[in-house]
Amino acid sequence: HTGTAQPFVSTQCGVGYFDMTFLDGAKDAYGDLLQPLLATLRPGGLLVVDDVFCNGDTLNFEPATDKGRGVRDLLRLVPDLEDHAPVILPYGNGLLLLRKPTP
Repeated sequence: HTGTAQPFVSTQCGVGYFDMTFLDGAKDAYGDLLQPLLATLRPGGLLVVDDVFCNGDTLNFEPATDKGRGVRDLLRLVPDLEDHAPVILPYGNGLLLLRKPTP
């Protein structure tokens, strides 16, 4: 699917439907999209989040852009995820990998 993520995820995606989801775009909404996107993954599924460095904005004391704030919102939620094995790859503008735990 291409297009706005929030309405699509909310209305078209079933729980446990995807093996992998790649999130790139709507960075100002990344924090709001984390839980709904994780819900769409099957156990063992992978969420890949692009641009987690947001051109360095997420590394600032306070992000200067809405995009930076949205990505920072998502990154602040990650430590509370149990057993999702987060990994940030310093590739390009940063990739966050989250693997949904298996039962």
